Amino acid sequence: MQKAQTAKQENEEAKELELIKLAVSAAQIEGEGTITTENLNNKLRTNFSDNEISIENPSYWYYKEYRIYKDGHIETGIPKEYQQVKYIESSGTQWIDTGKLLGYSNCFLLRVNASYWSNVTFGKNSNGRECYFRGDRVNLNGKGLNINLLTNTWYDIIFDTTDGNASFYANDELILESSGTNNHGKVYLFGGCNNYSSYDIDNFSKYKLESFKTYNNEELEQDYVPCYRKSDNEIGMYDLVSNTFFTNAGTGKFGYELKDGTYVAPQ
Repeated sequence: MQKAQTAKQENEEAKELELIKLAVSAAQIEGEGTITTENLNNKLRTNFSDNEISIENPSYWYYKEYRIYKDGHIETGIPKEYQQVKYIESSGTQWIDTGKLLGYSNCFLLRVNASYWSNVTFGKNSNGRECYFRGDRVNLNGKGLNINLLTNTWYDIIFDTTDGNASFYANDELILESSGTNNHGKVYLFGGCNNYSSYDIDNFSKYKLESFKTYNNEELEQDYVPCYRKSDNEIGMYDLVSNTFFTNAGTGKFGYELKDGTYVAPQ
């Protein structure tokens, strides 16, 4: 009986993937080689009776548990036990430990939107020089610059130390760079570490987070997707690289927005 059920499920999943492939091909043909959110969703709705539509990220869409890339390539995304959401949001007491340390060869990519910008601190080096950004200022190894990140605006943030220096980009614009980075602070989402020796989290931030990736020497190490676990509605980020679900290490509960626009505030 179990083998029969497994075979049935695998058959249904194969049919589902084939319908998605047909939808992607049809969208490419309609767009003369270009897939857009609109033509992809239209083709997906043609092949599926549900109202679930794709969520667009900078380089791909999510549909069900699949990632559909702009070139038509399809990969499996989060497991079916989890539900993808547009973003998760912290009220200032929720945070996630990524387990990463900022060093010479890292690159961090995150897509954020804040109603109120507070410090997002990565850590301090042995000279006590901070590396952080906030709505009005970026500071790398003690080199600071006043900037103007608007509230309630989505930003693609890149913090890059792959060449041994530190560079900060917002929506593809180089904001600040600093030479000779040597930072040891632990990297947290929605929180920061100011002590290079103990890695104790000691400050928090309020913002919405749509995605988070880390690279080491250009190799993808983490790829976080915002979601909740269906069995208990636990909210967090699912890492597609390690297949690990990271949940709130603080207090209260993350907020989030569903695909249909339903908003649940952080608690």
